[in-house]
Amino acid sequence: MILASNFPPVTIGVAALLVGIVSLILALEVGAGAEIVTVPLLLAGLGVGALASQLGAVTVSSVPDEVSGEVGGLQTPQPISVPPSGPRWPARF
Repeated sequence: MILASNFPPVTIGVAALLVGIVSLILALEVGAGAEIVTVPLLLAGLGVGALASQLGAVTVSSVPDEVSGEVGGLQTPQPISVPPSGPRWPARF
């Protein structure tokens, strides 16, 4: 795994994600309620959160300090704006 030794949350995140998914697969059955899926989904969510929290550090650490401010904007998605007149396609429901 690239840079996993430098970012322990990545290793923990991958482990939590895998444990959550595997335990969800093993525990899931027809008619399973919230008590069955809560803990596995919580583990998987914590794993994804630990992975996503490191994206900024990995992105910025891969470039020189002089341009790190410019690179920080790459991880921020641009908002999708709708023109004031509404969408361009006809909305028929």
